[in-house]
Amino acid sequence: MVQSSSATALDAAWIRRCWKKQQRSLRNLDLLLSVSTLATSIEKPPEPVDLILVVDTYYHIDNRITYFENLKSKMKIGGRIVIIDFNEKSKEGPPLKHRIQKAELIGELREAGLELKRDLQFLPNQYFVEFCSSSQ
Repeated sequence: MVQSSSATALDAAWIRRCWKKQQRSLRNLDLLLSVSTLATSIEKPPEPVDLILVVDTYYHIDNRITYFENLKSKMKIGGRIVIIDFNEKSKEGPPLKHRIQKAELIGELREAGLELKRDLQFLPNQYFVEFCSSSQ
């Protein structure tokens, strides 16, 4: 069975770095599918996905509720969305005006039809929240 990973990014350079890293160190993946997209559109992965990971980019997504409603339809049954982003107390990361408070993020994703599954506090500068479809 061929395992695959799909990457969507606002920055084409990030896709290129991810591809190079995969070629060097992620030998367990047979294929990396690269897709560059705008935050307001979603490229449909070739198959439904198990996990959608959003790291340090939540603020940059336009129309977040609609975006995550659409992403929900791209998930396998039992699929998850994990979001890691800088908290308001971190001395690192983007300016405070570009940070979304965790409570606001959770509210938006609930409005998009997602259910908070886990809220972990193991990162010193970021929050880690995991969601699943509320219909699953």
